[in-house]
Amino acid sequence: MPDFSHTEIKQDMLTNLRYAALFAPYHPEAVAKFAANYAINKFQWQYHGAQAEFDQTDALSRCSEAAYNRLWDIQRKKLFDLQCRWRAGHVTGPGLDCTFDFARYDVAIENCPVLDPISPEELAMYCDFVRQAADFDEDVLDCYGGDFGLPRDWQDYDKMRLHEQEEAQNTPDEACKGVRPPAWYDYHNSRTGHGFLLSLPDLRGPREKPYLDAYYAHRRAKGPGPASPPPTDPRPRFLTFEQEETLQHALLHRFESPKLRRQQAAYAAQKDREAADEQVEADFAYLKALDPGETVPLAPAADWRAALRQAVVETQRHQLLAHLPQVYEAYRMRQDLNISHPEAEEPTWRSDLGHCMRESLLDGRELLGEPRTFDF
Repeated sequence: MPDFSHTEIKQDMLTNLRYAALFAPYHPEAVAKFAANYAINKFQWQYHGAQAEFDQTDALSRCSEAAYNRLWDIQRKKLFDLQCRWRAGHVTGPGLDCTFDFARYDVAIENCPVLDPISPEELAMYCDFVRQAADFDEDVLDCYGGDFGLPRDWQDYDKMRLHEQEEAQNTPDEACKGVRPPAWYDYHNSRTGHGFLLSLPDLRGPREKPYLDAYYAHRRAKGPGPASPPPTDPRPRFLTFEQEETLQHALLHRFESPKLRRQQAAYAAQKDREAADEQVEADFAYLKALDPGETVPLAPAADWRAALRQAVVETQRHQLLAHLPQVYEAYRMRQDLNISHPEAEEPTWRSDLGHCMRESLLDGRELLGEPRTFDF
C-alpha cells in the first residue's frame, strides 16, 4: 500500500519548503494544479507499481524456472545411457543394484550421485538442440509425453527399446506399444553416436523377472483381491488416448445414427474453436507480460493465429537460450560450494516406485530361498 493518501501528498508539496526553489518559476495556481496531478500519479505509482514490479520479477522468475527445469534434461540422457550400459554389464558401481534404481535417480536427478557434473560442452550441445528443434513446443517444452497424460518417464528403457524394435520391423502405428524416446535423446545420439546403446543386450532385466514373479504370486495368494486377466492374455489392460480415439471413431461409424455422428462432429468442432481461443488468450497474456523492449518476431502468415503462436514459440526459445547459461552458472557455483541443487519439479508417484520395487525384488529372492541381496 502507498505510504500516504494523494491528499496528504498534495498538501506536503504545497507546504514543504524543500520544494520552494523548484516551484519558484511558476504561478501558485499552476503549482497547485501540478501538485494535485502529481499527487494522484504518485499514489498510482505506489499502489499499482508494486504489483507491476512483482509481475516483471515473476515473469523473469518463470523464464529462469523453465531454463532450470530443462537443464536437467542433460543429466537424464546421461542417466539413460548409463542404464543401457549397466543392463548390458558394461559398467557397475555403488548405488546401482537393480533396474529400478534408475527410476529413483531420475526423480532426484538434480543430485544424482552416479553422474558426472554437467560440463560446458554438454550445455552447449543442449543449446544447439534447442536452437534447431523443429517443434519447440513438443520437442523441448513438452514434458507430458507419458501414458495417460502423465509426465514423461525419461528412463522407460523397456518401452523405448520396444519402440526401436517396432521401428526396425515397420510395425503399423495402431499396433505399436513402444514409446518414442524424447527428441533430445535422438539429437544427442546424432552428435555422440550413442544410438547403439539401446541395442545392447539387456542382461539384467531378465534376471529380475523370476523374483518379481515370485513376489506378485505371493501377493495374489495372500487373500482375495480383484480378479486379474490371465497372464497369457495379450490384450491391453489400459487404453492410451489415441486408442480411445480410434475405438470411439469405430463405435460411432459402425453403431450410431447419422444424426449422432453429425452432433459429435459439431461438438468436436466447437471444442476445437474453444481450444484455439484459449490458446490465443494464453499467447496474448504471455506477450503482454514481456518487457516492452523485448523483440518478438512476427512472420507473415495466412493464419494470424498461427503467426501469433509461432511468434510466442520463437520468443520462448530465445528466452530459454538466454537463461540457460545463467542457471548453469548458478549450478556451477553450487557445485563448487558442494551445495545440493533444489528439486526442479514436484515429486510424482514415481518418487516412491523405485524404492518399492527394490523391496519387491528382495522379497521375491527371500520367497525363493535366496539371500536378501542384489548380488544375482
